[in-house]
Amino acid sequence: MRALRCALLSRLYRMVFDITPPLYAAMALFMIQGYCYIGSAAADFHSFRYPSQLKLWIFSASIATLVLWMGESPASEKLRLPLLYLVNGTILLVIILRFHSVVAAEFGELGTWHLHGPGLLLAVMQIGRGVTGGQEAFTGGNDLPELDVTGMSNYVMALGFMVSAGILNITYVVRVGIRLVGRLTDLSIRDPLTGLVNRRGLETEMQAAYQRYIRSGRPFVLISIDIDHFKRVNDTYGHVAGDFVLCQLSKLMSDSIRATDTAARIGGEEFLLLLTDTDLSHAMIIADRLRQQVADLQLSWTDYLIATSISLGVAETLSSAESMESLIQRADAALYKAKLGGRNRIVVAESSVISNDLFASA
Repeated sequence: MRALRCALLSRLYRMVFDITPPLYAAMALFMIQGYCYIGSAAADFHSFRYPSQLKLWIFSASIATLVLWMGESPASEKLRLPLLYLVNGTILLVIILRFHSVVAAEFGELGTWHLHGPGLLLAVMQIGRGVTGGQEAFTGGNDLPELDVTGMSNYVMALGFMVSAGILNITYVVRVGIRLVGRLTDLSIRDPLTGLVNRRGLETEMQAAYQRYIRSGRPFVLISIDIDHFKRVNDTYGHVAGDFVLCQLSKLMSDSIRATDTAARIGGEEFLLLLTDTDLSHAMIIADRLRQQVADLQLSWTDYLIATSISLGVAETLSSAESMESLIQRADAALYKAKLGGRNRIVVAESSVISNDLFASA
């Protein structure tokens, strides 16, 4: 049984490594490119750009050409595998060390070591295998395909290669997949222009606020906001200036609330602020401070100063039985009252929903 096992391992070893120089060249080219792409994908999360693809291909093609140039002579056969081990191991080690801080910023230090640990082990093993193979070649040892496969060190080395490579690929796929899902989820709940959450994201936060209200009775307030005469800004200064105003006011809204509150853009120049664990009196203080800040703001756009104002409707939760749609409608109704009343003002919502006739007349 031992002889059969050794014969099978020896045959497998020859099938894997006793191949032609052109195939070695292709292996070198694509393995190096693969490592570089893995590193680029990991670093792209922070808009890091690996050296240009032209440089990568020149470098990879140079290594592949060197392997091809070595030919099929017995002397070059001894050096081909050690060279490939050294090159692949070194490139993998450099990529891991270079991208460690970038990946750590995305996955955390512990998660990055889980990700890079197997890769480091694989890189060290490849470099070590290349060094020992080079020593055998220069000291007149046997060709690498004739290595003694019965030795325990070769079993450990082969197993380590397979396990490390498998873990490295699986961890990259899983972690990058999780990160991409998180990014896609974040994109689905955020307004691309201002970075504020959209209506979908706001509904999620409102549901959480309702659950806290039901459990603890802590109220929350919704503030509906509309930029006064925003169409005039677009018509006078252009839509790019209008986008600039939206972004600046969005930042001001975000800075005026707590981290536990939510600012959302629900369309056009309309916004909603969700103030958690806040009663009506405190919400009115926040709303009036924001209104005054916007009224005092002079936005510099090219050679112009753009002044604007906002109207606000404030609605406090009535009971746990009130739906989100009802709360939003009451806040919107108060907002339209503020606009009908002359704009640049705050109106508190009534305890019942105002007729839709008010919306039609606004």
